[in-house]
Amino acid sequence: MIKYAMDGYIYNDEVLLDRVEEYGKAVPSLREAISRYVIRISQQHLSKEEAERVPRLILSVNNFDRVAGYAVRLLELGRTKVSENIPLVGSALNELKSTHREVDTMLTEVAGYLPEFKR
Repeated sequence: MIKYAMDGYIYNDEVLLDRVEEYGKAVPSLREAISRYVIRISQQHLSKEEAERVPRLILSVNNFDRVAGYAVRLLELGRTKVSENIPLVGSALNELKSTHREVDTMLTEVAGYLPEFKR
């Protein structure tokens, strides 16, 4: 979502912004389903190692949800940028690209808590 939102914003690509909106609709139900699953497994008899993973799973779900929220906000800003034909140049473009790299690094770190997660 964040990649599509960034690219849609930078390149005024409404198809990518539409995709972010579509994916954004699925986030609440995915978050809820994953949270219910984590709660259910945390109530099972777990090994020490498995029990230690539960808080990291919860943190990961919350972080992914937060990033999805940022993607939706960027989608909203992108729609305004496109409709009002606002250019993105110079230091603003460089700052956005730098922020994108930082977010991508954070997502890679969070994904590291989930060994089965494939980016």
